[in-house]
Amino acid sequence: MTTWARKIVGRAGPLVLALGLVGCGTTDQLGGASAAGGNSFADRVGRMFATHAPTPEPAAEDKPKEKDAVDYECPSVTIRTGAAAYPVFATSRDQGQTLRYQATIGQTARECAALGAMMTMKIGVEGRLLAGPAGGPGKVDIPMRVAVVHEGTTPKTIWSKFYRVGAQMPVGQAQTAFLLIDEDVSFSLPKADDLENYVVYVGFDPNGQPEKTGRQSRNASHGG
Repeated sequence: MTTWARKIVGRAGPLVLALGLVGCGTTDQLGGASAAGGNSFADRVGRMFATHAPTPEPAAEDKPKEKDAVDYECPSVTIRTGAAAYPVFATSRDQGQTLRYQATIGQTARECAALGAMMTMKIGVEGRLLAGPAGGPGKVDIPMRVAVVHEGTTPKTIWSKFYRVGAQMPVGQAQTAFLLIDEDVSFSLPKADDLENYVVYVGFDPNGQPEKTGRQSRNASHGG
């Protein structure tokens, strides 16, 4: 699984957007800030997932950079091990024959901006909902989680949020797409050489619950 990333200019310097994709054996890339023509991140992600059309990345020497600016690498996005598929059963018995749907994650996208002491990321996740033997038209709420983890000897969750993403299976179809977009994944900016240890994990979380305080959990434990 390959991740493409571009560096961004942090703090007082002009912003250069860093974007990348992982998943499903394909790799695509969005262009910089001017490539979107002023459209929102959600619009750009939607078009990208629909067309899979990569945009050439500007040459490194063309990127503006102030003398004292710090380069920050946009954290990579990866699908968490064991959380790449989510089955929905009609009953708890004979699950092989009562599988209604199975959700899978296809592609992911990210965009970063370092502003002062904070890093803000915009995350996009595209998935597919497939009908099983007991499938049919209907709506499914898909439990998902995005977590920013500082990897190391003792991994540490820096930011985490639970989502319920709605997906509608149309009449007469066996599959459909769903999309999760969060444009406000923010955390304190570490030292530039430590940011390479940060990873954004995405995946299904059947046992997840919304944060009670309405704020994303920080400093929580991170399982394998």
